[in-house]
Amino acid sequence: MRDTLAEATTALGSALAALGERPAEEIGAEAEGRESLAGLRRRLRSDTGAAGPARALRAALTDLSAEARDRAAPHPYGALGPRAVGPVSIGMRSPAVRRAFGRPSAIQPVGFGFAPTPQIDWRWRTEPGFRLMFDTRTDRVAGYECARGCELRTADGIGVGDRFADLRSRYGDRLRTYRLGVGGELLSAGAPGSFPALIFSAPPLGPQGRIAAISGLGAQTGPAGD
Repeated sequence: MRDTLAEATTALGSALAALGERPAEEIGAEAEGRESLAGLRRRLRSDTGAAGPARALRAALTDLSAEARDRAAPHPYGALGPRAVGPVSIGMRSPAVRRAFGRPSAIQPVGFGFAPTPQIDWRWRTEPGFRLMFDTRTDRVAGYECARGCELRTADGIGVGDRFADLRSRYGDRLRTYRLGVGGELLSAGAPGSFPALIFSAPPLGPQGRIAAISGLGAQTGPAGD
């Protein structure tokens, strides 16, 4: 789990205290607001006795402010499902996705180099490992993938890194073997083996006992870039 704003500012307060500033608890509590961050920056800019640590702390405060802005802005959230992730459903157009999840940090065309790009991926810095896949012909969501670094989970609490044994214990004969790509288990919204569905993928290398990625797809196809 990434550090929270409070944890980060407490650490910065401790570092400032070591430079002869006010008590760490007071600074850490004060730094939770935007005005306090600005005040910390002013003190660091005026610090001439410890230029090296001050520069490092100024950089840390800049990163902290960016993290706070990211968390305040719309970003991917909600349960991973066969037809949707949170409020964003398969088939939704990009303007509606932007309203729900905010502006993506990166937009990446994905293809095979010898034909028009069939897919565009949207990614967000606040949810590493998560991508939304758009069909370039329709500008609609074709699916999504939650891989390493993505902390989103299904409505039943299944997430990346969980054991396949627990997945099979939870869903039993509702699961079907998925053979495209690296393979895994398929959990359908309707009849077993049909789409839309959730795909729980095995890792391409290493131990095979844990879920490496969870994808939601509206049709039986492997996303480009796998």
